Amino acid sequence: MNAGIFPTANVDPTLNPQVLFGPAPAVFPTNYSQARASFNFGTLSIAADGDLTSQVINTAGESLFSLTLPAP
Repeated sequence: MNAGIFPTANVDPTLNPQVLFGPAPAVFPTNYSQARASFNFGTLSIAADGDLTSQVINTAGESLFSLTLPAP
């Protein structure tokens, strides 16, 4: 996961990454108020049946992206 404040179009292909989610601000933030809209964090959870869910959550607690991988 990228922890930067802005996305990069150049992804290092060394480990064969796949970009699944990458919101970009329309304008590069120049102050904290603008930058706060780009702050988010990720969670991982494992359900009782073994499904793995990853989420990206913004500072308002809203899920921006979710991906569930079924248990093998």
